[in-house]
Amino acid sequence: MVQECVRLGANYGAFDVNELLRGEKTISRHVTSFADICREQIKELLSNLLKEHSVTICPDYWTDSYKKISYLGVSVIIVDDEYHYKLFDICCKPF
Repeated sequence: MVQECVRLGANYGAFDVNELLRGEKTISRHVTSFADICREQIKELLSNLLKEHSVTICPDYWTDSYKKISYLGVSVIIVDDEYHYKLFDICCKPF
């Protein structure tokens, strides 16, 4: 790991090690913050698409054969202006 840090320093110059090596609480906060940002972006996207009636909402039902538990999920499928297919899993609950 030290060798990799030396290589990075040689390639990119000096950097703060605390920015590279983060503790578990910092990572946890970052993941939570990142998830909140993504949720807001998805909410805004879906809100606009729902207004335009250009979204498909699909239920999905399956059973985990190992745990013998059935699940019901809801997915939203869109194709954007550039014809990119996108799928968002909105929820999944034991059923």
